[in-house]
Amino acid sequence: MISIVAFDADDTLWHNNLYFNRAQDSFLSMMENFAKPTVVKQILLDCERRNIARYGFGIKGFTLSMIEAAIEISASNAGTGDIHRIIKLGQDLLDHPVRLLPDVEPVISSVSRSYNTILITKGDLLDQERKIQLSGLSKYFRQIEIVSVKTADVYRQIFTRSGSDPASCVMVGNSLRFDIVPALKIGAWSIHIPYEFGWELEHDDLPSDSAKYRQIERFLQLPDQIAEIRELVTTEAVGCDGRGALE
Repeated sequence: MISIVAFDADDTLWHNNLYFNRAQDSFLSMMENFAKPTVVKQILLDCERRNIARYGFGIKGFTLSMIEAAIEISASNAGTGDIHRIIKLGQDLLDHPVRLLPDVEPVISSVSRSYNTILITKGDLLDQERKIQLSGLSKYFRQIEIVSVKTADVYRQIFTRSGSDPASCVMVGNSLRFDIVPALKIGAWSIHIPYEFGWELEHDDLPSDSAKYRQIERFLQLPDQIAEIRELVTTEAVGCDGRGALE
């Protein structure tokens, strides 16, 4: 009775924000002559928040936000050398390796043999395609979706296009705001696997009705958690008569 198990990519299957944090640390060091690190970090975060609607998620938007923040922090005194170094930080991000998180490939391989698996990821198209290819995981997914943003409507469209009712779908991811909460809002199940290097803009509050929310700490726990959800869904279905009403 579980028709789809969908996975987020960045920071769920492989490291991603780790590299952004390193670039941010380098940016803080560059700006230390203009402002304290806490001030620089906040201004950068504010720029990112404003620019998501303009540039979307990903490295290009982050790089442009660093440039904008540098101009603001330095009162337009940042030189061309500073801008060049920021651009280089962005270019290095585009070249970072793809390192799978522990146990990801064997678990994905196992899950894909029992369920229809979908990859749903957001960000720069070329960068996401690069990471998917280098990960070696594409063979385990029957469908790959690269979207500009993750909302409840986006998840509903993907699941419906796949011929599934959201109530029979499970979304697995690290981000409460983009992976977990939108899926819960349309009645899907959600399994949260927190990532140690989080991003402030991914935080969110769970809906008041979060009976379909689960959290695990290790990817290796995922098959058992999916099996538990399947048992709950199957038990509920068995308790329905032919008209779909509970006996």
